Amino acid sequence: MQTSWRATRRTIPNVNGPMLRIAHLYADEMNIYGDRGNILTLQKRAEWRGIQVEIRAVGRGPAPDLSDIDLIFWGGGQDRDQELVFTDAAAHKIEAIREAIGGGAVVLAISYWGSTTSQPTARSCLGWASSISTPSPARIGTSATS
Repeated sequence: MQTSWRATRRTIPNVNGPMLRIAHLYADEMNIYGDRGNILTLQKRAEWRGIQVEIRAVGRGPAPDLSDIDLIFWGGGQDRDQELVFTDAAAHKIEAIREAIGGGAVVLAISYWGSTTSQPTARSCLGWASSISTPSPARIGTSATS
């Protein structure tokens, strides 16, 4: 007899089934918003659906091969850490990220995608549309403006 309102979930091993490959960019430097928890949530939700998950931590330095990556995850960080990783990304990883996106990968980025300072941002590193994140007086959080 089930005593909880929650449904029982089972992970069914699916050796020859689908695989989700996640590149977790700068996992050590960009983790102030509990981003490891976001990764674990993505992993568990995929596994509940019979999808195997491979997570690759990608730190500073030369870019690894991202050609088979399905999801590029980029967490949030302190200003100093963001400056370090955006500088590293511009120097080492942008081409690999762009190639992965061109091959069908998607990017899930948490927080800080614009800046009112002159420091590099993920958006500028990737060459995406220019925008600045500014606090919205009408609600908690931020709103993007061009």
